[in-house]
Amino acid sequence: MGSYKGSAIYTLESKDFASGGRPVIRVSDLAKGRAVKGFLLRLDATITQPGSGSVAIKGKDLKRIFNSVVIGKRTRATGMLLRALNWHMMGRDFGLCADVPATNSGVFNRIVQAIVPFEDPRAHSPHDAIANSEFFDNTPLELQWDAPVTLWGATVTGTLRVQAIHVGADPGVLPSEQVIGYDDWNQKTLVLDRGLYTHLGIYAEDGSTLTDTSIIDVSMKVDGETMMDKVKLSEAIALFNMYMAEGTSIESTSSTTYTGGEVLTDEPGAGASAGAGVTTEFLPLFTPPDKYKLTKCLEAKQGIRIDINGSGTSFRVYYRKINPRDASAVAKGLGKLGHPEPHRATVEVKTASKADLKQPEMAKYLPLRATK
Repeated sequence: MGSYKGSAIYTLESKDFASGGRPVIRVSDLAKGRAVKGFLLRLDATITQPGSGSVAIKGKDLKRIFNSVVIGKRTRATGMLLRALNWHMMGRDFGLCADVPATNSGVFNRIVQAIVPFEDPRAHSPHDAIANSEFFDNTPLELQWDAPVTLWGATVTGTLRVQAIHVGADPGVLPSEQVIGYDDWNQKTLVLDRGLYTHLGIYAEDGSTLTDTSIIDVSMKVDGETMMDKVKLSEAIALFNMYMAEGTSIESTSSTTYTGGEVLTDEPGAGASAGAGVTTEFLPLFTPPDKYKLTKCLEAKQGIRIDINGSGTSFRVYYRKINPRDASAVAKGLGKLGHPEPHRATVEVKTASKADLKQPEMAKYLPLRATK
């Protein structure tokens, strides 16, 4: 047990890395009455290059080892998705490590990290969507490792440590039901399900960058209303850099000196013969305002339609959203929190100002307080 910024840190199970394996991390050991801000996944890896024909491995691409990260119905992610989402949410790339050089038979140590974020520090009320520890009684954290030999020809050994960052839960409060997930775009119009979206974007699961030829422009409609109309890659990135980037650092990777990115690349290379193309790590489609309230996020009552114009054939659309809840879901949640009569409970919306909700139709997305 440790602490950081008022949060407790509880180390869950450790697991040895096994190529292609499916480790299951028990979360039910967490004390009751706690609220989980996120999970830190940390693989202390030893990477051995083959005796011949080795290839360089980008440090950022090592997150591909986390092939699947699943927590019940709340989280369906990958290491690369969590990289894009955390950069989108925090304004900087988290956990970048050094590249692995193409040295035949070389042995290198790297720490490969990913965070599953339930809390958003940039929100007006960061804890509105964090998950109570009671919700993990029968819901473990399930991983699937990718095979480094298949990805890069290298072998990996190491140990995974998983830590839960948590705080005391607000008694009697049922937090919003947050979901992290993705859908794949394969040269067809993509329609996302209804919900209240806090973050939405595009990335490539194989670690390749997005270019202004693979994505010339993007259009997006929410419930039939146009939200983006043929917005170019560099235009969408420029807006992210202006409003959300933590600083001005451009990501720089190598096997010796490396810098995690803050801004995304929205201009061509600076050299005389660099060409006019723009490449970037991911493409934000929806970003909430700073100190946002959930009522200011992107509500889709029917769905979100995304159209991509360009030469790209497959991308992944990631999202962080709040699911709407009906009375049955509220009662089920209160029951898990130990309410004696969840189906007869009286609830009210928990607002940051403690004033009445001005948009009552949004109550289905917001945290609720059981008054009796």
